[in-house]
Amino acid sequence: MKVDIFKIIRITAGGMHCLCESNVGVIRKQNHMVPQSFWNMFNGLEIVEIGSFEPRQRWYQRLWNFILKLLRIK
Repeated sequence: MKVDIFKIIRITAGGMHCLCESNVGVIRKQNHMVPQSFWNMFNGLEIVEIGSFEPRQRWYQRLWNFILKLLRIK
């Protein structure tokens, strides 16, 4: 019989396990064994698609783009 997790109830004191509500009652699971979608529901976070944001440029890339923008205006 496969255990189906419904939600995370709380994180244990050590922070390595969490108590989950499942079809067989309350169980203790290791944090890395619980799917990320349950953590998003537990923390109240919305699911963000990976491709929906651009990575931040490094300082020298931003400086170079600023210099190029100054040269294009004149």
